[in-house]
Amino acid sequence: SASTGGIAGLPNNGGPIGAAVPQANAKSQTTNGDSPAPHDESSGDHEGHDHAQPAENSPAKAPGTDASTPHEPPATLTSGMPPVQVSITLANWYYDHQVWPKAIEQYEKTIAQGLDNPDVRTDLGSAFRFSGQPQKALEQYDLAQKQNPRHENSLFNKGGVYASEMKNPAKAIAAWQQYIQRFPSGQSVLQARQLIAREQAKLKKS
Repeated sequence: SASTGGIAGLPNNGGPIGAAVPQANAKSQTTNGDSPAPHDESSGDHEGHDHAQPAENSPAKAPGTDASTPHEPPATLTSGMPPVQVSITLANWYYDHQVWPKAIEQYEKTIAQGLDNPDVRTDLGSAFRFSGQPQKALEQYDLAQKQNPRHENSLFNKGGVYASEMKNPAKAIAAWQQYIQRFPSGQSVLQARQLIAREQAKLKKS
């Protein structure tokens, strides 16, 4: 089931991450803030659903900062799964628990095993973003757009990287304006308009 790409926040499933974060078992999401949204663990394959959207100014937690959160998945999580399903399941688990290095490793392994689609690329991009690698995040979002120009979240999330990580309001505005133009009925249009207004206010002050 193809997803339109999650929505802003650190959504997994190719969801949009706004200023911040599937097909074939991936969960791209949108991120418009600085912290990721968790994957929806209610379905086994995470197809097509978005992560919740994080608050725009809520910082992403570094791995291991929440003592109540386990940082290794339960052994039963992937029992009986084929290798590629193991990789994407682990990638999503590490993403939801904000263990970015391991999430990146597992998404890359997923792609190497042949599961390569816009949702996986978007979630990989968001993991790069929240691990402090914004340029690599943009590269993955661009690859997702090349794979499917109708993938909303990958385009929406570019604005978040420009706004939050690269401190470039002009490019953030351009990305979100392009999003609204291409997806006038998109799931993140209202949020895009709000973020554009916020970035325009920054430009006026500068």
